[in-house]
Amino acid sequence: MESNFKKLIQLTARLRSPDGCPWDMEQDYSTLQSCLIEEIYELIEAINENDKHKMKEELADVLFLVIFLSRIGEEKGHFDINDVLKQGIDKMVSRHPHVFGKIKVKNSEEALRQWENIKRKEKSNHKRLSALDGIPKGLPALQKAEKIQKKASKAGFDWTQSGEVLKKLEEELDELKTEIFAGRKNFERISDELGDLIFTMVNLARFLKVDSEYSLHKSIKKFDGRFRKMEEMIKNKGKDISKLTIKELDSCWEKSKK
Repeated sequence: MESNFKKLIQLTARLRSPDGCPWDMEQDYSTLQSCLIEEIYELIEAINENDKHKMKEELADVLFLVIFLSRIGEEKGHFDINDVLKQGIDKMVSRHPHVFGKIKVKNSEEALRQWENIKRKEKSNHKRLSALDGIPKGLPALQKAEKIQKKASKAGFDWTQSGEVLKKLEEELDELKTEIFAGRKNFERISDELGDLIFTMVNLARFLKVDSEYSLHKSIKKFDGRFRKMEEMIKNKGKDISKLTIKELDSCWEKSKK
């Protein structure tokens, strides 16, 4: 394992060398952002599909980018891969005193609370003024909503039972309906109310211990599969989907669900 890790580091250095790859030589921290995001999403897709071979491939791509970025850091005199590894080791040891120290925890919830307490005391987090600070700005909206709700909950601002969240969901839906059916539509207000509704739905998912991002991905995948099946059924009948009425499409859709 160690030899392969060293080989990957040496390979990356070669790609960045004067006789290496022109494209690799031109990259910097900023230009690799989109590549990193893409590879992370491909890894998540592999995990959701439970595709072990694809997971191995995508993990390799993510690891390569970590080493690539570390190589750029080394060239600029900022840090190298050893600094990155040491940072990771030190952080994990510090945040797991129940594993590497003498502190005891009863369960995973207690371990997580301890993690958050240690994290707040770390030097890099001293400038955080709000309980909601520390959430990456570039997170997908559903994930960001869940993160911010969890932080608010840890500060004591949360519902006590799911019925309260459902009631709030109904209120937000009513407010959205009011804007939709208003005599003169205000699309900015509709957007605001729709956002509030989605935010509350994420809150309900969190309260029920359901991952809203994962849940939505499952629904998208389900819709995708049924729509493709519907397309196939229509094609097998020698018809053009674009020329069918909505009533005919609904009938095909119901058949595809079965």
